[in-house]
Amino acid sequence: SNKDYNGNAAASCTLKLTGVVGSESVTASGTCTFENANAGSNKKVTCTGITLDGTNKGNYTLNSTTAEKSGAASINAKAITIKASNQSKTYD
Repeated sequence: SNKDYNGNAAASCTLKLTGVVGSESVTASGTCTFENANAGSNKKVTCTGITLDGTNKGNYTLNSTTAEKSGAASINAKAITIKASNQSKTYD
């Protein structure tokens, strides 16, 4: 999902499984990262180390432990504030 710039490439994402039979309980999780930590739109997100969890995980195998999606999300530029400091000078 999209996030605001924070200096790192960590991403949060939801992994969707296809092929699960009926209402069996099985989910997937992994570590997701943006292609880089810089602000920008339509960035590729890669998930690695994907594993299965849930009551029925033993009924399934993954075809891959990695997944990626191009143009998946954006890192929004962080707004910063500029503030002038109060300065004074004695008239000479």
